[in-house]
Amino acid sequence: MEKILRWLPFIAAGVAIFWFWGGISAFVVETLKNTVMTIVYGVPLAALVLYVWSNPAFIWMSYKNICKKITSFFIKMDPLSYMDRYADILSEKLTNVRKSEVNLKAQQVKLKRQIDTDQKLMNDSLKMGEAAMKQGNKSQASLYGLRAKGAQESINLFTPNLQRLDRSIKFLQLLDENWDTSIISMRETIERKRTEWQILKENAKALNQASEFLRGDTEEGKIFQESMKALEDQVSQKIAYIEDFEQRAKPIMEGAQIEKSANQADGLDMLEQYMNDSRILLPDFSKIATPIEYETVPNKFNI
Repeated sequence: MEKILRWLPFIAAGVAIFWFWGGISAFVVETLKNTVMTIVYGVPLAALVLYVWSNPAFIWMSYKNICKKITSFFIKMDPLSYMDRYADILSEKLTNVRKSEVNLKAQQVKLKRQIDTDQKLMNDSLKMGEAAMKQGNKSQASLYGLRAKGAQESINLFTPNLQRLDRSIKFLQLLDENWDTSIISMRETIERKRTEWQILKENAKALNQASEFLRGDTEEGKIFQESMKALEDQVSQKIAYIEDFEQRAKPIMEGAQIEKSANQADGLDMLEQYMNDSRILLPDFSKIATPIEYETVPNKFNI
């Protein structure tokens, strides 16, 4: 009897499944289907996640290589596109200098007004103090004397900053003129080199040397790439130096209140350090990327 009772639950479960199979069959089939799909998609996905997690350097390098290939494709279409971006960056720097120049001029006007107000207060106080002395009113004369002294101290405090501010504005005006001219010459140089590249590429194509030219394996391609590298090196160095200049002179460049901020004195000091530093000035870029002489003939180059 005990052996029969052992099998009774299994028999009951089988009968129940058979009896209710029509109602649960759809659920069972859908569950099995979802389980299979989870295994089919989940296992590869889990393996991929585990691989990425275990090899981040490989994934990152693969991503960088893909980006390089995409970039190289566009560079082959226009190898000077990155130089256009350099010109845009320098134009942004010029805009920042012009904003700073406006800020400093506003501070200059404010400081001049403050000095003029103090000068008037000092003159008026001296006159009133002299009149009080003539009338024998020493206490009143002493009060006017204190006012005149305070105004004079204020003038003595602000005048050096005003003088330094005047020098700083002239320096920014010099940068404005220099950078503006250099950026124009740079953009013109880029367009000239872009024309050179197109003509040299067509010449190389006529000689069945297009691939070699693009890789810089031909003499013409090598000269062109060296010319562009000289231009790029000069521009990148100038941008790095200008960015350092902007960061260090940030307090004065942002135009905070000069007479109330200790940082402004530091900013003025920083500007004055750059006033005699020729590295902050931009060169005539047309003289850096040497023009290449060529003839558009089908069988030779004249470099």
